[in-house]
Amino acid sequence: MKKSLILFTVLLLGGIGFLSVFQTSLLKEKDNVTFQDEILFGDASMADGISVDISTQYARHLFWDTTYKAGTTPSVSTDYRFYDTPHRATHEIQYGIHMNVEIDSYNFDPEKSREELKGLDIAIYDLYHDDSPSLSIGSTANEYNKVKVVDLKDYYDYYPLYMGISLENYENFWNWNDNLYYNNTQEGTSEDYKFLKDYFRIPIIEGDSRSINMTIYHDTYSTFIDYSQNEEPYFMDSYSAVTDDALYFMFTFNRNGEEADFDTSLIPGGYGIYRIPYETLPAKNTQVRPQQNVDIKALSMVYPLDKSIQVFQFTTTEDKSKLILVYQDAETPDSCTEMAIIDAKTFGTLQTIVLEGIEKLDGSTEVMVPYTLHVYEDFMAAYCSGDYLAVMSLMDNGLYQLDYIINIHENPVFDYYIDSRGITVMDMKDDQIAITSLKNKSYGDRYYNESCGFYIAVFDKDGLVYYSEHDSSLDRGQYPYHNSTVQPLSYYESEKPLAIVWE
Repeated sequence: MKKSLILFTVLLLGGIGFLSVFQTSLLKEKDNVTFQDEILFGDASMADGISVDISTQYARHLFWDTTYKAGTTPSVSTDYRFYDTPHRATHEIQYGIHMNVEIDSYNFDPEKSREELKGLDIAIYDLYHDDSPSLSIGSTANEYNKVKVVDLKDYYDYYPLYMGISLENYENFWNWNDNLYYNNTQEGTSEDYKFLKDYFRIPIIEGDSRSINMTIYHDTYSTFIDYSQNEEPYFMDSYSAVTDDALYFMFTFNRNGEEADFDTSLIPGGYGIYRIPYETLPAKNTQVRPQQNVDIKALSMVYPLDKSIQVFQFTTTEDKSKLILVYQDAETPDSCTEMAIIDAKTFGTLQTIVLEGIEKLDGSTEVMVPYTLHVYEDFMAAYCSGDYLAVMSLMDNGLYQLDYIINIHENPVFDYYIDSRGITVMDMKDDQIAITSLKNKSYGDRYYNESCGFYIAVFDKDGLVYYSEHDSSLDRGQYPYHNSTVQPLSYYESEKPLAIVWE
């Protein structure tokens, strides 16, 4: 025991010492981060006034916050920090409401009688006790596999839902299928569960089926519930946005990407955008964080919608005074995408921005499908259909003006995608938009990840006017941990791991 403890201590001290030696060896150059710049399109003067902030770390011990000022006289400054023990940046939580159909079973017990079971547990019971040869698939002497397709309508009157709420100081979820709710220490949680279950009564869509796969091995068994291959599956999607005093959310059912016909007649107030108010109470002396009270029973439908719309994005403006709903409506031309700007207090539609499709050389129309929506204090930009950027500036009257839609890949020198997977940030000046994101680096031509370097791209109404790439010296070093590299902080580790400002 003593030997193990001594060995563990030696290894621990050795690891810390290794990092300490590493950081000491960097002492003179610790904040001397440099970039190798390459302007691939345009002139350096076009990037005057642009600065990029990037945060990077190594092994949770070494951290660099670097500012790069672009233009005709580029400069670099770095703030460096070293921690003896692993240091983790704040984890960014995605606040809002998530809803889904929940039919997975964790409560089936073959010892129970059929009368004691509910929902798909009954179907699992029947399959468990059914030895019909027609159900068997790929069975062996030691393992018995069988599968059966069932209609949900035979086991549920209404969809069993999962609903989860996440705020800075509040978290709860409710599961219809298992009669579960998470935060049972909070007063009224069980009543909230009953209220929500009765509120969202959505009858099972005709023909919605599932496939139950069961494997029996000696005295043990396992089950897997999947979408049936006999019919196109139905999927439930949910969208939410959070303001300072309310959660807003909506849901859709779709089938192979197309909106499905589902019955919402039993939902009080009908179908649309729903609102749940909450309040944040001042923290008391004994509290580390202020308490947030969510008034579930004050739930209401505040903005009616047609079930036939196809939703792309749902969020708020930077000041959280307005909701932004991006969708396609069956009653508008197929090539048009609409953006409704909704007042978060009165729930009136302040304006509707129409993104018309772009005619291609072959005569077809490229529909503007916003993959991501980047919202800032005085502008927003929708990255659409893989190639297009729709830029909208905020006017003095609080409404948006569609400035232009450009093909960002018309000039092949820029070949990055502006999606949510990486870190992409923007700023505008004089009707031009500057974009920066992390560069990619490859490993043996197999895959890539984000490097400590970045690019700067500037567009105007006619397309790309400037593009440069900047490789960081932090990507070129040798590091003590095998296969470990300096890495940029992610959105989940820092509020602003990457930023761009155009003065």
